[in-house]
Amino acid sequence: MIRVLLLCALAVGCLHDHYECERDSECDLGDAGRCEADHHCTAYDASCANTLRRYTEHSEAVSGTCFDGRVTPTNYCALGQPPAIATGCAATVCETQPACCTSGWSEPCVLAAQLECPEVVCDTRVAITGTRGARTELYDVRYDGQTWTATPRSDLGQLVAWAAPAPGSTEPRLVSFVAPDALVLESGGTTQTIAVDPDHAYHDVQSLDFDRDLRDTLVLEWAGITDTSQQDVEILETATGAVRELPVTVSTRMAWGASNADGYPDGVSSSGSRYNFLLNDVNRDTFARQLDFGTSSSFNGDPTPGAPSTRSFSWADIDGDTHQDLVAFGNSIRVHTASGTTSDNQPLGNIPFISMDCLGPSVLSDVNCISASEAWSGSVLPNTRAPGAAILAAPFPDRALYKITITGAKSIDVITLPLPVPSSPTCKPAPSLNQCAILAVVVRDFDGDHLPDILAIDSELTFDVALSSQDPMLRTFQEVQPITPVDPPLSGVRTSVSGAPR
Repeated sequence: MIRVLLLCALAVGCLHDHYECERDSECDLGDAGRCEADHHCTAYDASCANTLRRYTEHSEAVSGTCFDGRVTPTNYCALGQPPAIATGCAATVCETQPACCTSGWSEPCVLAAQLECPEVVCDTRVAITGTRGARTELYDVRYDGQTWTATPRSDLGQLVAWAAPAPGSTEPRLVSFVAPDALVLESGGTTQTIAVDPDHAYHDVQSLDFDRDLRDTLVLEWAGITDTSQQDVEILETATGAVRELPVTVSTRMAWGASNADGYPDGVSSSGSRYNFLLNDVNRDTFARQLDFGTSSSFNGDPTPGAPSTRSFSWADIDGDTHQDLVAFGNSIRVHTASGTTSDNQPLGNIPFISMDCLGPSVLSDVNCISASEAWSGSVLPNTRAPGAAILAAPFPDRALYKITITGAKSIDVITLPLPVPSSPTCKPAPSLNQCAILAVVVRDFDGDHLPDILAIDSELTFDVALSSQDPMLRTFQEVQPITPVDPPLSGVRTSVSGAPR
């Protein structure tokens, strides 16, 4: 601890006590003392909105003020950053997406910035983790506004994903595991290697300011290799390698957004056909942040051979009330809305507002189509003319892509988007299992016209792309093949998306 005493040689005389810290253990005033990045101490204070933390005495000009815990994003096209200060582009985004300035810069924030801020034009980077039987294939795919390129990354182990830029940088970082005990961050020609536990099988990794402390942290999901009953979410600080484990139920993938309006990011994780809401809560005894995973839900569609029960999640404002909702894609499509829950910071509940299945699809409460064996993947398409968003849903094993607009608790409007006939000779027409089904859907502004575009990736890793600059209705898809098709087809594709200013 550094203590600086300044003696003022005035008639009356004065003493200024200035306290600087280097680590949390040096902050012993109040509950749950923490050393912030500016080397001043904060303590837990329930009266401080959002962060629940207040600077202690002897913190110079900020003494006694609430800790803000927000930043100006260095790159508006990269999710996983702390919540933004409401100025410039962020102020525009947070008018319709307030969680972006209170909980974290998540995927809805990136889309809103690309569509609403004229100065935000970025390239697109898609990290692909594909499964072909027992084999995993990794690709670094990029689009610069004109050309798609794909680099195979067989050197990167079993998982590849994009993390937010390092503090002070605009360049996203490619995360991978090059060895059982080594996590690697690549960015702009530099590489950082961090030791991890070799007995952990890591299933997911993302940037997340879980504690709202402005430290560069990654959240990792893992299961034990020796003891498979062990499952945890791990908070990893990249600067020090320090790890904090947050026990959860078994999980194979995560997505982070804002389940309620308490100022901290929340998540969702899958567990077979069930998914658990990961509520970022405070321990009332220690005042540390913890995960409450007591609320779960489950898909009500039949399992689909060759596909995981849970395929993807999307956080988005579906109903236009400015709060983030959750869309879960798996054996059915389930939408959990925040309407009526966030005024008193109540989190999303386990009962979906609407559930859909069947080729079409149809609302399950109206049509008994649970026997339809479809597994769904998808994304969310922002509405550029009105609040809310549509859902893009792709069934498996059939080749199709639907745009779904929810019009009521039991009503939807469905448009079938005309995908091109696949050119790969290994794609077979129905009822073949290899119909080149769409396994992943990405929505971003690819071409820089501040309108959303669609990328649909099929089981041959062929890209079907709809650009708003060519068709504002997004019903004209063109086939692109940056990756050479290989038989047999992929059974699963997981994407992690980011970008950098261009």
